[in-house]
Amino acid sequence: MRRFENELPLSVLKMIIKEIDKESAEKNIDWTYDDVYDDNILELIDSSLKKFGITDIDWEDYGFFWKLYQDNHNFNGEGDITIPRIMSFPVVVKVNVSKYCVEEYLHNIETYSKDYVNSFVYNDPDGFDYYDGKFLDEDVYDSESGEWEIRNIGNGTLVEVKKPKKVLTESQNRELQDLLIMKKTIEQRIKTLSS
Repeated sequence: MRRFENELPLSVLKMIIKEIDKESAEKNIDWTYDDVYDDNILELIDSSLKKFGITDIDWEDYGFFWKLYQDNHNFNGEGDITIPRIMSFPVVVKVNVSKYCVEEYLHNIETYSKDYVNSFVYNDPDGFDYYDGKFLDEDVYDSESGEWEIRNIGNGTLVEVKKPKKVLTESQNRELQDLLIMKKTIEQRIKTLSS
């Protein structure tokens, strides 16, 4: 997965926001639309990114660009923007599965001879229930998966694959440049006074 928030300069991200905004207006797709992996949104993002030479993106990256647009939908080209951060959400999926398997259970049979065990189990008048033993293992040799659905989506946590390079806003970048110039001037002044 690429980390476009670290890979692309802020100025390019701003142009991408404006391009996605233009494309969504042309295709009449509202910025509040959350079905980001719908074909219409995927095509809109592909079309917008293609203009910047970005043609090969991962599945998760569509979410990055749509969230970038949603968080900055009222961006007019000036000022700071909000950069989305990837999160990890625990998702519980319920699946209807039919399994064909061999299960093994451990029982402790109390009788007076090993030769009596078969007779004890198969002739038990109360009905021997194999599943009352301790489950040991199963060997699934065939299965069919039926319908499935998402049952629950938990709270997300931020994902940091690697420490991201700090992305400065334009105002922070200007302030940093001013401070670096000031630092150089102070160092030169100290050098002059100390010589």
